[in-house]
Amino acid sequence: MNGLKVVEALAVYLRKHLDCKVFKFAKTANYKGKPYVCINYLAIQYGKWVNSCIVNVNVHQPNMSNGQPDTIKLCNLSEQISQLIPKTNNQTEDDAQELNLEGIRYEFDSDSNCMEDADNTYFINLRIKATF
Repeated sequence: MNGLKVVEALAVYLRKHLDCKVFKFAKTANYKGKPYVCINYLAIQYGKWVNSCIVNVNVHQPNMSNGQPDTIKLCNLSEQISQLIPKTNNQTEDDAQELNLEGIRYEFDSDSNCMEDADNTYFINLRIKATF
């Protein structure tokens, strides 16, 4: 298993459920003025019992005309994604709530503050734990 497969499986899943463009690793240079999601991953931890990594799901929304973030649209899109991926909860683990794609288990781990990007968008980073 490698991170490319982890990103690919999640990208395919999100494309089926979202009404915006989903990119793997980087958006195309000519894509402008529309919301999008860009997925990448952090280093894979290979262990004796569990292999896992963190997947970054960066939710981008174009700036409003005054240059400020459109927090309502950012919140709506990030909430759509968070509803598609079960939350990490060690207290009440429930296999029925598990998202398993191609043998990879995905759990929503955390989100970040709204940050400005160089392409006239603001984004929120959603961290997803992938275990395989």
